Amino acid sequence: MNVLFIIIIIIIIIIIIIIIIIIIIIIIIIIIIVVVVLVVIIVVVVVVVVVVVIIVIIGIIVVIVVVIIIIISSSSSIIIIIVVVVVVVVIIVVVVIIIIIIIIIIIIINNFFFFSLFFFFFF
Repeated sequence: MNVLFIIIIIIIIIIIIIIIIIIIIIIIIIIIIVVVVLVVIIVVVVVVVVVVVIIVIIGIIVVIVVVIIIIISSSSSIIIIIVVVVVVVVIIVVVVIIIIIIIIIIIIINNFFFFSLFFFFFF
């Protein structure tokens, strides 16, 4: 009777330890995923900010150069106006494309995150 009781207690303790270990592992994995997602989002935001700043700086430089060219040669002002319009349009298009790419990346990251949580809860 005593031996059986001790064996049952040992089995219960082992089961409890295994359950605790599994819970700890799941929590650690979820924390790792959250950290990775946050890091990726931060990196994406930083890259986006840097790219936008670079584009703005390039745009300002181009506008300054064009203004200088206009001041130097006022005879061919129509061509320069066309160039300015084209440059501005190109800059706007590039910025819009970058914003769309950022939105797509964020959506993909969010979907991956929710899919991982879903995966953990059901498997």
